[in-house]
Amino acid sequence: MTRLAACLLLALAAPSAGAARDALLVDLACTALSESPRLVLLRLRGAEVALAAEGPRGASVEPAFAQLDRELARLVRCAERAGRLSDGAFVVLGDRALLTTHTAVRPNVWLRAAGLIGAQGRWTALVRSNGGSAFVYASDARAALQAREGLEAESRETNAFRVVSAEEMIRLGADPEAWFGLEAEAGFAFEDDRAGPPLAPARERGAGGHLAGRAEQRTAFVAFGRGVRRGLDVPRMSQLDVAPTLAALLGVELEPTAGRALVGLLRVGPAGVRARPGRPGG
Repeated sequence: MTRLAACLLLALAAPSAGAARDALLVDLACTALSESPRLVLLRLRGAEVALAAEGPRGASVEPAFAQLDRELARLVRCAERAGRLSDGAFVVLGDRALLTTHTAVRPNVWLRAAGLIGAQGRWTALVRSNGGSAFVYASDARAALQAREGLEAESRETNAFRVVSAEEMIRLGADPEAWFGLEAEAGFAFEDDRAGPPLAPARERGAGGHLAGRAEQRTAFVAFGRGVRRGLDVPRMSQLDVAPTLAALLGVELEPTAGRALVGLLRVGPAGVRARPGRPGG
């Protein structure tokens, strides 16, 4: 068995996200770099675990980010040892923000009380949580209307969330199968429980999955290396812009996407950076 295969098996066998799994993934990447790959993608989640368990101000959050920095530094050293540092580029970004949470909202408890969720898991309307947001599904228009009327009443009563119209859901690119959506207010997050109190202490103190547009949920984007211009600040960048921008950096053609290739972040070669125009991301 090659070292690369052994590292991959260890990473797959790691029980859960955290510092140990992050270290295994960096081991795997370091091994892969010696084989001159064109692209290496890693998702390191040690900081996410701390954020979810304790919230953004938890005692373990700063040490978790410090450990993440050490793993990234180790990856850079591996690239240098493999002779890839001078001809490669690094991009570090967050995929979502976790906001402080104190109270769980369980809309399915209300739907069950209204008779929309029955025994053996049968339902005519159901809420599926994304954390800071949720999608509402229904078997038909009548059930969707009943669910919406009930949830709008609970929204007014609790001030814990708002109902999101189908039009806004479509504009945000949400699941088209959902009849409408829900967005939690600050400090609240959705859970999928169908029994117990509809409002309860949240299991986790940090939650992601909020709808786009909140300033406090913006994440970082840092890039350096070959093909990347130095000293630039990016006032605003959608996550939808990441893939087209990296495709332009790699010289790869993508099908039209909702994001934009921010070619101004890249060094333009003799032939220029080729990128297909797309619709602006949110």
